[in-house]
Amino acid sequence: MESKEKNTKEKILEEALKLFAQSGYMGTSMNDIASKLGVTKAALYKHYKSKQEILDSIIEKMKELDIERAKQYEMPEAYMMIGYL
Repeated sequence: MESKEKNTKEKILEEALKLFAQSGYMGTSMNDIASKLGVTKAALYKHYKSKQEILDSIIEKMKELDIERAKQYEMPEAYMMIGYL
């Protein structure tokens, strides 16, 4: 994946997370996310096919961060996966 595309996808996830936290998943539309980013809805769909895919990507990123932190603090592997069973 190109660096520019990766940065765009990361920005989408960051803004979507903020909107989900503020208005909830159901209260946030793809239009809301696109507006916050200053892009068209079509441009948003170029990177993610649905709002669910955005949420799934956010969850996957959080999971990866949790695993990294657990390893950093030398937590047993069983503790790292508890929230993802």
